[in-house]
Amino acid sequence: MKPRSKLKVFRNRAREFILKLFPQQIAHWWIRKSLDLSIAQRSTQIRFEIASNAQDLKQALSLVQRNFEREGYATRDSAGIRLTPYHILPETVVIVAKLDGQIVATISIIPRTAFGVPIDRCVSLDSVRGIKGRVVEISSLAVDPSIRGVQGEVLFNLMKYMYHCNIDVLKANTEVIGVNPKMSPLYEAILLFKRIPGTQTLSYDFANGAPVIPMYFDLDSALKAYGTAYAGYPSRQNVMEFFLAEPPAYFSLPQSEALDRVLPQRNSSQLREVLESKPELLPSFTADQLSTLLQLYHPWPECADVIQEFANAQR
Repeated sequence: MKPRSKLKVFRNRAREFILKLFPQQIAHWWIRKSLDLSIAQRSTQIRFEIASNAQDLKQALSLVQRNFEREGYATRDSAGIRLTPYHILPETVVIVAKLDGQIVATISIIPRTAFGVPIDRCVSLDSVRGIKGRVVEISSLAVDPSIRGVQGEVLFNLMKYMYHCNIDVLKANTEVIGVNPKMSPLYEAILLFKRIPGTQTLSYDFANGAPVIPMYFDLDSALKAYGTAYAGYPSRQNVMEFFLAEPPAYFSLPQSEALDRVLPQRNSSQLREVLESKPELLPSFTADQLSTLLQLYHPWPECADVIQEFANAQR
């Protein structure tokens, strides 16, 4: 085992030990003190942007499929792509990290529409106090194993990009997510997610029945929450300072009004290319699902025509 790998194993075991032995407040303090956000600034050769064409979207979802199969979160797919109903919604944003033109990491933001979000299947979000306004679900995180040596800087930058995208581009108010129980302390301690009240570990059918803890974060109160949690922390451990710093030059963040020109789902030819990678997807929709999808595509009639065409193809 390489020295770096040994150190990672030691840190993981130390974290598990501390989380079991100490009260939550102390455990979270230790996790925050272990942060080194300065490494995020080393990723100057990696570019972060929104997948803006069919090729990038398919490459990102192929990476998700490979990672999910390896982790047991998805069954084998003959097309080799995790193109879900939520990824063809006109609102969904797929963030990608590119190295030498190749996508090496990705995460999806799925705004809640009439179609719902994946976690709706196991939690009634409408009844949860604290979940309000424009809700987005964070989903489909995947990192190429080839860059595991720089995984930290990539993940930190993905989180920063996601924060700016949700606040400045999508104008979201609440983030929700289903977190693997082993990772939930990190989301609670670092990103300040809270467990959705009244829920335990659930079986998440969107990830092949994997166990998850449903969590949420109030973006409207982000500044206050981060300011309190990270008061007195130095820059290299201060998530608030890191998130609020001006987006670096290797971030490409569009204006919200430019999404029509960015998202491939809102371009009929790009949407067609995406759907051709998995033509059986739309014919599997129920009549109600298809009706809802077509209503969501009403502002983009040419795309709605493509949706209807693929839906009819194998019926």
